[in-house]
Amino acid sequence: MRVRATSDDAPVAARDDRGMNATRNRTHDRLDAAVYLAGRRRAIVDAAETALAARAPRYVRPSTESARDRLDLLYGRLIDVLAGGSPQPLLEHARHVADSRFHGGYGLGDVQAAYNACEEAIWNRVLADGDLERYATVLPFVSSALGAAKDELAREYVKLATGARVPALDVTALFEGLERP
Repeated sequence: MRVRATSDDAPVAARDDRGMNATRNRTHDRLDAAVYLAGRRRAIVDAAETALAARAPRYVRPSTESARDRLDLLYGRLIDVLAGGSPQPLLEHARHVADSRFHGGYGLGDVQAAYNACEEAIWNRVLADGDLERYATVLPFVSSALGAAKDELAREYVKLATGARVPALDVTALFEGLERP
């Protein structure tokens, strides 16, 4: 099976060897994506950890649970979702991460940086492999699943932040010495 691409190399249709349209079996593609990602787990998590350390150094500070362990757990949940077909394990994980990291004093941007680093590392690995069929089978599932997880993460984080009592800032010092005309 070959993938015909547009001028910008975005896969648009699958065709069999006779040039006839072939219907993709989404379950097969999803499982293929899970197997592909599982086989590249170490390299992708390593790349995500490196990217995260550069973007959010506070997030990778030493703790009881390392950033690598957290990225590996996120990656594992992604594989579980692709293998199982239900987004629930990844969405539940995102809610748990939001609660844990919010109460740990981390900002939403740092936590989102971890999800983004994982997604970027996957994209980079898939693109480096240079297989157009992989672009069409892996990337849509990854982006959809991690996009939903990031959305759930942000919603839960905002819910926690708005429910928490946040001290008001004293800004009077900013206006000292200013005279009104």
